[in-house]
Amino acid sequence: MLGLISELDNEGRIASLAAFTSTLGLSAGPGFAAFMVGEDSYERVLLFSLTILFTSLVLIIIPAMKLDSLNKTSRMIWS
Repeated sequence: MLGLISELDNEGRIASLAAFTSTLGLSAGPGFAAFMVGEDSYERVLLFSLTILFTSLVLIIIPAMKLDSLNKTSRMIWS
């Protein structure tokens, strides 16, 4: 996903933000999941994780399809 974001970003600003967000999720995710578990309620963590996963998929599928339709050597230019 980071490769797709860097391909879509001509200036590199969003790609660095995406890398930061990914690192933040990797570091804070386990603590947030432990907070959500509470007293052995793993279903909330699973449902939240699936919701975030499918939301990410929905948000990235349209730009990915647009990028895939371009010529393999051209870049997407955002105006």
